[in-house]
Amino acid sequence: MGVTPITAVPTRIRAGSGPIARIWFAEAAPETVEPARLAEFVTEQENPSNAKRVTRIEMELVSPVLDEGVVFVDTPGFGSLAAACAAASLAYLPRCDLGLVLVDAASALAPDDVALVDALHRAGAGVMALLTKANLLLPPDRERTMQYIWQQLAATLGMEVSVHVVSVRGTEAALCDRWAADALRPALRDRQHLADLSRGRKIETLRRTAVAVLERRLSVTLKPSPDGEARKWRKADHRLDAALVRLGLAEGAGLDDSNRVKGGIKDVLDEVANHAAAQWYDRRTPTLDVSEWLRAAVDQSAVRSASLLFQNLLWLRTELIVALNEACARVHLSPMEADAIRPPAGLPVLSSQTLAPPVLLNRPVLRIPGLKIWNRNARRQLEAQAGAQIGSIFGQYARQLTEWRRQMLTDMRRDFIAGSESIRAHVGTMGSPVADVEDWRRDIEALSRYDRSEG
Repeated sequence: MGVTPITAVPTRIRAGSGPIARIWFAEAAPETVEPARLAEFVTEQENPSNAKRVTRIEMELVSPVLDEGVVFVDTPGFGSLAAACAAASLAYLPRCDLGLVLVDAASALAPDDVALVDALHRAGAGVMALLTKANLLLPPDRERTMQYIWQQLAATLGMEVSVHVVSVRGTEAALCDRWAADALRPALRDRQHLADLSRGRKIETLRRTAVAVLERRLSVTLKPSPDGEARKWRKADHRLDAALVRLGLAEGAGLDDSNRVKGGIKDVLDEVANHAAAQWYDRRTPTLDVSEWLRAAVDQSAVRSASLLFQNLLWLRTELIVALNEACARVHLSPMEADAIRPPAGLPVLSSQTLAPPVLLNRPVLRIPGLKIWNRNARRQLEAQAGAQIGSIFGQYARQLTEWRRQMLTDMRRDFIAGSESIRAHVGTMGSPVADVEDWRRDIEALSRYDRSEG
């Protein structure tokens, strides 16, 4: 847990002769390093956006569990601001037999946690939810939290997930040992059975998807489209392409958002300098601590920039949904669901508390005092004492917003293309020959027989 993602590159942990780590690169020879150096390659802070082009990391440890042939993969979190990190985790899901989803016991169950459990299940993996840092909770609270998490997952996803509490601190580390002995080791003991169950879930997911696609094809109009319908579709297709171009323009405009956030530095300094000059003029206070004014101004400036960015994404999402629904109307499909394109969520929040206090301004001694003169003087003092700090805070926040914006636009593009393709697939089947229809019916029947025969 941290301001920046802790794990930026998936790290495989397997049995070996000792604690060593091997790093593979896209453009350099592999390197063997001491475990203490892993942070140089695996963290977003020391390897931002994987600038070192790390392709693979393997850690070897001596462990009874690993000796049984188990391989752990530590993946980036799904709530990470770094889009590439979350994408790397998604890529691992189909290769996973058992997913261990870590949930902070001191926090509420987050939407990202639920999404990850669902994604693991859809990928065919077994799932355990581990409530970490359980040492922060009293034993009765642990039981209540476990029960709450279990109920929330069951109500939201319609599936039962085993929930366990773990800790690695002090005497409470026994919780982790107990989970490993009572839950993890039994689940991993029969590795072949675990792999078979995982493979069966993957096959079942594919079977259901194939049946759904074939049934969808059978549900559409099978008669050839008249010329008028074809013209309507061409207009709808053009509308979808135009919306995709609009999305591409938005993806290329990220620099404007970053500049807008960084441009708030001048506004913050000017606002606080005005406050200080007015205070000197009214009360003749010789020394002012403007730390709180500075924090408030930084927060307000960040909120204005982030709100505008958020609103722009909402407008873009509305445009994309309108384009999809216009296309649906032209080919006689029902409108898309309200969440066909997911709304932006998880907007990063800037905290000005990192601004080192105090920031003290001294009123200059002038024979002819004046607001303008004091304002300029306060501005110079502010810039000298806090300008660099504010610039660093805004710069980091601009990077966070840029990464978040990129992730939101990636999700919008994925959802929009999925919706467009479903509409185009419908149009493609409108003139399908009867022979194809019969093949689809036979395939559905065969897939249904497979379901019954396999139980």
